[in-house]
Amino acid sequence: MKRTMRAAAATMLFLLGGLAGGPAVAGAIRPVEDPFMVNGRVSDLAGVLTRGEVTEITTAIDSLGENASIDLFVVYVDTYTGSSPADWAGDTAELSGMGRNDVLLTVAVEDRMWSISTDNDSALTQGDAEELFVTSGERDLARDDWAQAPISYAQAIESHLVDPNPPPGAPGGAAQPVNFGLILAITAGVAAVAYFLIRGRRSKHPEKVSGSKLEQLPLPELSKRAGAALVQVDNELRSSEQELGFAQAQFGLQATESYSRTLAQAKKDATAAFEAQKKLDDTVPDTDAEKRKYYLTIINISEKVHQALMAEKKSFDELRAMESRAGEVLEQMGTRADEVAARVEGARSVVASLSGQYTPSALASVSENPDQAESLLHSARQAITAGQERLAAEDRSSAVVNARIAEQAIDSAAKLLDEVNGANTALKEAGPKLEAALESITADVRDANRLAPSDQNVVAARDAAQLAIESGISAQEGGDPLAALQQLGTAEARLDKVLEGYRQRAEVVSRTQGLFDQQVDAVRHRVARADALVTANRGAMDTRPRTLASEAARYLADAESLRSTDPERALAALNQAGKLASDAIRVAEQQRDDFPWKNSTRGGGGGGGIDVGSLILGGILSDMLDPSPRSRGRRGGGSWGGGGGGLWGSGGGSWGSSRPSSRGSFGGSFGGGLGGGRSGGGRSSGGGRF
Repeated sequence: MKRTMRAAAATMLFLLGGLAGGPAVAGAIRPVEDPFMVNGRVSDLAGVLTRGEVTEITTAIDSLGENASIDLFVVYVDTYTGSSPADWAGDTAELSGMGRNDVLLTVAVEDRMWSISTDNDSALTQGDAEELFVTSGERDLARDDWAQAPISYAQAIESHLVDPNPPPGAPGGAAQPVNFGLILAITAGVAAVAYFLIRGRRSKHPEKVSGSKLEQLPLPELSKRAGAALVQVDNELRSSEQELGFAQAQFGLQATESYSRTLAQAKKDATAAFEAQKKLDDTVPDTDAEKRKYYLTIINISEKVHQALMAEKKSFDELRAMESRAGEVLEQMGTRADEVAARVEGARSVVASLSGQYTPSALASVSENPDQAESLLHSARQAITAGQERLAAEDRSSAVVNARIAEQAIDSAAKLLDEVNGANTALKEAGPKLEAALESITADVRDANRLAPSDQNVVAARDAAQLAIESGISAQEGGDPLAALQQLGTAEARLDKVLEGYRQRAEVVSRTQGLFDQQVDAVRHRVARADALVTANRGAMDTRPRTLASEAARYLADAESLRSTDPERALAALNQAGKLASDAIRVAEQQRDDFPWKNSTRGGGGGGGIDVGSLILGGILSDMLDPSPRSRGRRGGGSWGGGGGGLWGSGGGSWGSSRPSSRGSFGGSFGGGLGGGRSGGGRSSGGGRF
């Protein structure tokens, strides 16, 4: 009934659009392209579809709904109005009250971007939804075939969900038993053949060339290298798909999520290389410059794909190596956990001592490090125990996964404690540096009064310097000396700049380099603090603190490289690095404190459990909890350790709860607007370019 009413509503809106003489829009025509409440199967706000094409798309969507119980909604807009594709699709799905089996496909025609939103409880997972679109509708979008893209996508979803026997390794396909003996035999045979082939042809392989040397190669040589690179990368993609299937069978989907994402991105990158080759092979004549461009594109993309795949392969080679000595690794992790735990109380003492000397703001990024390290170590020990139980059950693959989790938790705890010691050292060393900085800027103020008392630019910089001096004196009496050093450095750099014309060039260079040397250690420490804070709490961090910390490190590197040749630019970059690092620390601390899992309790039961909050805050379980490109809402269901299985290998509770619900409706009555039950599991969104 709901499907019939929804179809009737879509048809009525379509007819109304036809009577108005406007573009073919199965939905309201809107003057803006912000996220909105979808009111039809096909909403063409970009005006790229004819009425006939809308009908064809609707027919394909109806077939999908009848045969696979999936309701597909399609939206075309010009741009995403500044939002990311995932955000735009997620917000539109939420405004529209989409239910469990509702899938939203949006396309920004001018941005040449697409996004998909699915419910986390849907039979079609977000990962499968995106992969299916990449292999179907995205190709149509690349050819500006706007009508065919959703049709191809609907057909791909229907085939994926209706086919009862998908091939192994395909989205939704069941993992088949792996005959590792047969695999080893085949691998050995292939390796032998490859050895003799490579041995016979090695002398024919061109020497690897990159950068400017590659660009200078003659066209015939570039053509030869591009062809070989394209064949190699295609072979690597095919073998990597098989490798991923083996890894998933051995270690499970969670442990191989990163590999799966890397392979999907590698395929998309490789498509660009094949497109370049197609342009070389078509009947349209190419200039030498165009040929060179295409060859270089193929070679560079192939190298990028190769490096990405080899990095993932190395990770799983390490896991397989650990599997053969899982018991030894778990024992080593236990010893390592004890060693790091012995440092916790010492770190607490350091924080307590510093608290009596400095303001809370000076210690904000390290004051909670001992407690967080202790929580991570507790989780590491529980992972070790779970790994030992899996090993006893002869499940070496699960034991290795638990050992890797323990290893990451212990490393994060050690870094947190290292940061406490680093803060202690930096604050102790800041006293003499602060005194020197005050003396230096005070001399600058005297120079300003002597050399340019009426220059308004100098006067303004001098006044700012005097305020910084006051802050520095206050820091000497118990404030934040590192922050005061940064303020003094910024003020003195500004004053030096406006006084530059009044000083001899040699003196300026000498003073600037001295000022740089005076500040660089403090800035290095703040950059390191920002990076450590983001790393230790990466489960709570969005892109802003990560970007600020990355940019701070980049400016610091630039500053250090320019110190000898261009000290003025070096000092400016150094000050910018300090500012970015401070901003990163401020934003990261706020996001850490606002993170909902920050104060979560440890797993239930008298014997305690894994402190999942600390693992999520530390980012250790972020991929396992949220493998999709972008998760929206709360994740429901998914037990951890329940029913005698799960990652931790024993019975227990569950994270979140999945309340029973019928298939979420998207529609209701036409007059009452869109509504219906949304799944308690929330929605996920992601997208790409075409």
